[in-house]
Amino acid sequence: MGYFNDFEQSRTSFPEIEHNGLFLRMHTTGDFVEVDNVGKLHFKGRVDNQIKYLGYRIEPEEIEAAFQSLEEVCEVCVVLLSEPSGIQKIVAFVSVHNKSSITELKSLVQERLPVYMIPEKIIVLDQLPKNNNGKIDRKALQNE
Repeated sequence: MGYFNDFEQSRTSFPEIEHNGLFLRMHTTGDFVEVDNVGKLHFKGRVDNQIKYLGYRIEPEEIEAAFQSLEEVCEVCVVLLSEPSGIQKIVAFVSVHNKSSITELKSLVQERLPVYMIPEKIIVLDQLPKNNNGKIDRKALQNE
């Protein structure tokens, strides 16, 4: 209903592109894609941090908020890491105020998140890497 008779919103969310002489309407999804020479789309990444895991669309910031609600946690960054086998895992990188155990952190965060959002791995670091702007460097953590 949000797009019904709202031509400006429709034009923004469903831009027209030219492909092989045809004008096609596409839906803007937040995905980065590349078109190969036969017109096939290849997924390259996302505009935001949203991840797809086990069929669920997850905002890592929701998982981070659950960790931030814990007194023990100073900083947290959640990323989706791919193993060489292609298996993906949600990994939380955290720095803590005191020496909390990983088991303790996991049990506390399990109370705040649905099962599919619980990180498979929690890595405790003294300090999370920062980029030039002073923000947590997600790319550096994805290369860990």
